[in-house]
Amino acid sequence: KDGLSHNTVYCSLQDQKGFMWFGTDDGLNRFDGYSFRVFRYNSMEKPEKSLINDRIISFMEDSSGKIWICTGGGVCYYDYETDSFHPFMPDSQSSPYFSEQLYEDKNGDLWLRDRVNITRYNKKTDLFKTYNSNNYGFRSVTMTMTEEGIPVFADASSLFVYHPDSDHFNRLLSMEGFRKNDRTVIMTVKEVPQVGFFIGTDLEGLLFYHADSGVLETVIPEMY
Repeated sequence: KDGLSHNTVYCSLQDQKGFMWFGTDDGLNRFDGYSFRVFRYNSMEKPEKSLINDRIISFMEDSSGKIWICTGGGVCYYDYETDSFHPFMPDSQSSPYFSEQLYEDKNGDLWLRDRVNITRYNKKTDLFKTYNSNNYGFRSVTMTMTEEGIPVFADASSLFVYHPDSDHFNRLLSMEGFRKNDRTVIMTVKEVPQVGFFIGTDLEGLLFYHADSGVLETVIPEMY
């Protein structure tokens, strides 16, 4: 009733211009401090003008100011200069590339992930490389980017950091032996620069991994 298009909000950010963005189950919302502007899919508009799907899973702003958006129908980006959306279709795909999350690394490359694949996309060369879970040994459930611009991924019970020199993912920590419930799954990860990582779980609350000592501790226990 106050302008937000839906009361289920999956993600939010404040961009370089100061606008607040909210991704909902029914549209992309931009707040300027006074009112909301709601972006939705419109079949009557040209594909490059309209949001490609109304369910917003996640988004991020890259170094050039473009807002990259993961939707239920694939990935697109919003360009302030043209006030329009552009579907992300690398390698001449016939439909937008699907991803649950994406981040920009220190080199300006985009990292995209779903439960099966991790993809690194070079915006300058329009080339991308896909790491299939059958080859790199884990199925990612979430990712984050460190302050240094290094991608970190999590499966249900471990963290993995990407090493560009070897083009490989190394296990940073495992919760095996620490978890009270074997069904506990990592839901989200956030770095505290030069200190460690907060790890949000579904059954055992909020954990913290201390990078210097390798100790994993409970910050907020499970709540029922």
